[in-house]
Amino acid sequence: MAQLNDIKGYWNHSAVWNSDGTIYGYECNLDFNELNIWEGQLILHEDGWFEGIVNDPHSAYTNDRFIFGAYFPDMTIELLKVSPSEVSFPLVYRGKRDAKGYDGPLTVLDLSGEKLYGNSHIITRESIKQDNQELQAKINAWKQSMVNNEFISLYNDIAQKRSEFCAIIKREYIEQKFSGDEKEILTHTKEDPKKLSKLFIPVEDDDDNLPF
Repeated sequence: MAQLNDIKGYWNHSAVWNSDGTIYGYECNLDFNELNIWEGQLILHEDGWFEGIVNDPHSAYTNDRFIFGAYFPDMTIELLKVSPSEVSFPLVYRGKRDAKGYDGPLTVLDLSGEKLYGNSHIITRESIKQDNQELQAKINAWKQSMVNNEFISLYNDIAQKRSEFCAIIKREYIEQKFSGDEKEILTHTKEDPKKLSKLFIPVEDDDDNLPF
């Protein structure tokens, strides 16, 4: 049975500048605050697949953003966050469970592929009201609005192999606790669906198109 969860994500980074004033890269740190956040809800299915809607309360763009991926509450989460292409590039949050939530790297899928953008912290809790209908309606409306958007193919490609994708995310976490012999007996897919998270369909390059 699908479960409705509240979710809140934090992100952080500091720019490293070249001598000519251009950005060289980003220094990652673990100091999070209530300005760099997004929050919303997700529907978690029994196989670990989830979809949801979140909003960035401090962003100029206040409409819905779509999240999806694989989530195993006692282990790990791999979350892709997608906005309209004119607003943001897709972001990937990968977090492992600790005492307070899920910590891990934040990457951005930009014109050069997937690259490190910062650190992230995600917290979740089971929603008090377990009624998925309203959220599912928002999810369906978002998908319909994105039919002609470049980034919807990212979702479609991963969703088509949802079972394999979820199994790989869970296996990667569990493998860290297995011996060498035990690893050899794990099932490996011929084509790793996680590679699909590195897909990027180019859009017009714009220096003002911030990745969040």
